Amino acid sequence: MDRVTCLKSTRDAILSRYPEAAADPVLWRALQYLLFASRIDRSTRRLRVDEAGIEMIVGAPIYGTSTRKGAFKSGRQVLEYVRDNMLPGFRWSGYSQNQHPRTVISDGIDPALKKIVDQDLSSSITGSSERVFIDTGEKYSPAKQRKLKQDWLSEAKRLSAGSPSIATTYVLQGLNDDSIRPLNGFTPGFAACICDAFGY
Repeated sequence: MDRVTCLKSTRDAILSRYPEAAADPVLWRALQYLLFASRIDRSTRRLRVDEAGIEMIVGAPIYGTSTRKGAFKSGRQVLEYVRDNMLPGFRWSGYSQNQHPRTVISDGIDPALKKIVDQDLSSSITGSSERVFIDTGEKYSPAKQRKLKQDWLSEAKRLSAGSPSIATTYVLQGLNDDSIRPLNGFTPGFAACICDAFGY
């Protein structure tokens, strides 16, 4: 999995505009998702906030965990939390199981900040000593990115080796083929997530 990078000045601008996100991991991941993810719905051309997107924002599975103390009980509750605690202009489409995912109608993010992020995204990832990982602020290096990817692949291989059938193992290994590239920094290691989801 590739981690999202940005200029240190971009990360600082995000936290300066939304300081509440610095102390709240859910709000911080919501900003990262809304500003950097590229999971676009084909029919509406808007950012998807489906189950995978919601769980990326929360940082943990929420479905089937509603009895856990303090757990979010639905995707809608997560989105309302982000709206009520940081982005009052945040709006999303309705949800219809098996028909279409929720999509972002309006993210409610300051347009000046979005312009800064757009400029950052159009700049080269290499050649800047000011580039950091958005999630931690740690200085970016290709070596750190490669190590993270190798760690993900090793974990995915370990999990797929314990899958319940030969067919499942084959599918999980195929999904983790090194030639498959993630669409963005929020695309998880497929086999690791599938194994985790099914408790392998």
